[in-house]
Amino acid sequence: MTTFVEAVAKFKKSAEGWLQDEDAPALAALEGAAAALDQNITPALLSSYGLTYRALLARKPKEVDEDRDELDDIIPGE
Repeated sequence: MTTFVEAVAKFKKSAEGWLQDEDAPALAALEGAAAALDQNITPALLSSYGLTYRALLARKPKEVDEDRDELDDIIPGE
């Protein structure tokens, strides 16, 4: 079973290309929450961890589909 600390380490490794220095406080909060959750899972801490994780994940750049034309989104049936 993966621990919260291990999960955060995997997340940080996968996010190396898009997380910035300004994300350091949120990453520190995520790491702290992960360590605490590995010791004792509480609903409040789990909720805080989830909010922080989703906030960091939202920083990931959207993938661009280069084969898709912007007009495909506007013109129905295309």
